[in-house]
Amino acid sequence: MESVSIGIIVVPGIFALLLFLVFSYLYQQGREPYFRAWQMAWGAYSLQYALLAWSYYGPGQTAIAFLLSTLLFCAVAGTIYISARLVQQDFQFHWSDAALGVAVLALIAEDYLGHLGNGMFRPDARPQLRVELGVAAVLAYAALRFYRIGRQRDSTGFRLLAGSLLCWVPLLAARQFTGFYQHYLSYIAP
Repeated sequence: MESVSIGIIVVPGIFALLLFLVFSYLYQQGREPYFRAWQMAWGAYSLQYALLAWSYYGPGQTAIAFLLSTLLFCAVAGTIYISARLVQQDFQFHWSDAALGVAVLALIAEDYLGHLGNGMFRPDARPQLRVELGVAAVLAYAALRFYRIGRQRDSTGFRLLAGSLLCWVPLLAARQFTGFYQHYLSYIAP
């Protein structure tokens, strides 16, 4: 069990921390605001993994750790969304940003309430709608923006960034249906 937790929590957390350091270096070199947004995204992702490790190995404040890690994960998607706008222009707050924030907070609340049963937090509960679907939608939108920027500037880097974000989208969306597939796979492979 120890090697599984290292592979699920520690290794991705180290990679997130390394990417945070890479984007910190890029921001120091170029002072581009979208590098700062990516730095903040990977910093939030590193904190999320640190929080998951703390809740796994530590005293076990699962409800608080779950809520904070979910907020940090949504912050990752939000800063990537903002960085897609920062590449072309200075960030100005629009009504759609407020609507996106409210929608994400509603998804977090629904996901958290889905884990409550009889007033107790149950990490193994399956909520109706998971936050990962909202994050996947935000990342798909950011990927579309980066792809458009890549076509306008004839930039392979932005196209690769769009492709990597699009690879992340189905992985997140599949988490919504994990219980469904596990239920039917149990009949095929006991």
